[in-house]
Amino acid sequence: MKVETYLDQYYSEKAWMGERGGIDQAWIKVYVGPWDIIVPNTKARKKIVPYHDLHHLVSGYNNSRLGEGQVAAWELGTHCLFSPLATLLNLFGMATGLLIDHRKILAAYKHGRQCNNLYRMPSTELMQLDVSIVNTMVNSKARPANTNITRISFCFFAISALSIFAIISPFAFLNAKAAKRWISKNELLN
Repeated sequence: MKVETYLDQYYSEKAWMGERGGIDQAWIKVYVGPWDIIVPNTKARKKIVPYHDLHHLVSGYNNSRLGEGQVAAWELGTHCLFSPLATLLNLFGMATGLLIDHRKILAAYKHGRQCNNLYRMPSTELMQLDVSIVNTMVNSKARPANTNITRISFCFFAISALSIFAIISPFAFLNAKAAKRWISKNELLN
C-alpha cells in the first residue's frame, strides 16, 4: 500500500483531526502540558504534518497526550533538528510527555536513536512509496546508539523542553481558557 493511501486511511479513522489531519485548517490545537492551546496553522507546520503523522504510524505511538510526547521524543532521537518548527513542537510534546510518564519518553527517545526520520525526503516522492519500504528506511539504522551520548542528549532535550514549558505555561494557561470558549462558540475544532 502506498504511503498516500495509508495516510488517507489514518486520517479517515481519526476524524477528530479534521480532513487530511487538519492540514487545511487556519488554526489547530496543540498539547502543551495539561492544556490544549490554539495556534496558527502556519505554512511551515503544514509542510511537516504528513511526516509527523507518518512517524506516528511507523513508530507505533498514538495521538494521545502521552503518544504525542513519545513521537516527539522519538523524532528528537532521530535528529530532526533541521526544522526549527519541528524541533520546537517536539520540545512542547516532549515536555507534555515527561509530565505524564518520563520513563516512556526516555524509551521513545532511545527508540528514535535507533531509527531514521523521513523529514528530508521530498513529500511527493515519499507519498508514492510503499509503506513496507518506508518502514525499512525508518528502521534501517544498523548501529546501536551510544548509551552515554543518548543519556546526555536526552537530558539536554528534557531540560530544554521543561524550561520552555515553564516559560510558556502562564501563556498556555490563558490561551487554553480562551481557546475553550472559542472552540465551544465556533465548534471548528473537535
